[in-house]
Amino acid sequence: MRRLLLAALVLAALVPAIRLAWLSRDGPHLGFYHDDGLYWVTAKSLAGGGGYRIPSLPGAPYQTKYPPLFPLLLAAAWRVTPEFPASLGTAVWLTWLPLPILILLFDRLLARWGTDGVTRTVLGAALALNPYLAFFGTTLLSEMWASVFVLAALLAAARASSGLVAAAAYLTKTVCAPLVAALPLTLATKRKRLLFLACALPPVAAWHAWAAAHRAPATDWTSLYYLDYLGFYRADVTLSLLPALLYRNLGELFTAGGDLLLFKLSAVPFGENLSRLVMIAALAGVVRWTRSSRKLEYLLFAAGTFALLLVWNFPPNERFLLPLLPLLLLGLWTESRHLAGIARAAWKRPEVPQKIAAAVAALLLAGFAAALTGRSLDATWNTLPALAEQRRAATARALPLYNWIRAHTPAEATFFADRDTTLYLYTGRRATALRMPVRYFYAGDDQAILAASRRLPEFARARRLDSVLLTPADFELDPRPGEQRRAARRALTQDPLFRVVYDSPAGTVFAVSYFTPSAHTWLRPRM
Repeated sequence: MRRLLLAALVLAALVPAIRLAWLSRDGPHLGFYHDDGLYWVTAKSLAGGGGYRIPSLPGAPYQTKYPPLFPLLLAAAWRVTPEFPASLGTAVWLTWLPLPILILLFDRLLARWGTDGVTRTVLGAALALNPYLAFFGTTLLSEMWASVFVLAALLAAARASSGLVAAAAYLTKTVCAPLVAALPLTLATKRKRLLFLACALPPVAAWHAWAAAHRAPATDWTSLYYLDYLGFYRADVTLSLLPALLYRNLGELFTAGGDLLLFKLSAVPFGENLSRLVMIAALAGVVRWTRSSRKLEYLLFAAGTFALLLVWNFPPNERFLLPLLPLLLLGLWTESRHLAGIARAAWKRPEVPQKIAAAVAALLLAGFAAALTGRSLDATWNTLPALAEQRRAATARALPLYNWIRAHTPAEATFFADRDTTLYLYTGRRATALRMPVRYFYAGDDQAILAASRRLPEFARARRLDSVLLTPADFELDPRPGEQRRAARRALTQDPLFRVVYDSPAGTVFAVSYFTPSAHTWLRPRM
């Protein structure tokens, strides 16, 4: 009976996430993160027999940046429902499915580690209530399935088969690479370590060999961004940039960790410091739990992931920490119980100041638990559905623009579009976005960022694009979106080789006069 009640509690906690998935079954966020659009069009190519390509880009190059497992999964949605956007319904549920699987796997993992039933129920409910899991379950991003494979590999850690599961995690999300290195360190015998590597390394090596053999030559920042993780990194990150990169990423990492645990805590007054404090408490609890349990697998994976995110040339946000969420919740719960134990001991002492301190600590812990639950419920029940509705409305406003492009441009026309995959899906026109060095962001070089946006006319002509599409949503994830949009538009309107052929509140289409471009040194990254 007790187990049924605990299971019912976890299922009840899943209700807001189920409701959000139902309300978002039309995929309103498609294209916002850009990665999701790339996954989706690559899956379309796979489902249609076009191979592992990016059909939305001019030339439809092979997809040699993102590993193939998640697009292969999404291809099933295209096979079930070939028509777009109806196919998004199947895709959203495929992306949401990992949430209950994640809860079950973590419960099994905790049971194997000898964790008590109360802890397992609390953490299962916390996962079910987490707004980020609910949200990313409605976006076509790979983090949810990567998190499932991480926990499955940890659950199978004592078996050679864990090597295959760890490889699946890596082939779903590259940031899971530390799992392949961490798990062999925890295996008891040399034979098990060799078996693990014999299972894990061939699939990983096969993917990299295929990508190297099929990668199109990348001669500029945009090509490197689309096709080559390491190539972009080598061109972008210099030794002189590392101090600024590490400093910025460290702060972002702790803020994102706290926000992941307590939804958008950094947005409240003094929230950034509070968010980092929550992350510190969670990490302290992780260390405390690991010392008592002697289970190193998850901690080693987390340490490797932190190290990778610290040196990578992209600010780590909540999305990249998603595979670590179960461990961080376990750490936060462990540290909270430790503090509660100290408060109980202080309450039993006869001194009045000790009792007052214990009462204050108890109130703080209760307030934190209430805030965590309240913010999670409000986010999943109110904030995230409202966000989905906003993005759904933005897509509806853009439909006349897409219809005009489909009716008035040739099928082989190529575009600049900041949301290139969305344009391709709604019009069939191939497009490319403009990408610049991330080091501009880390160096705080706003002038370089705006200068790159002003070179949009040069970029379009150098790539022999037929048209340029500007919309109010362009550069939304960049450091200076409004200024970048204004800089790009000003440059286009001042260039006589560009003329407006369609203008509406949803976007403006510029036709490009063709000419053979001269050498453009700004396009070439310094290797």
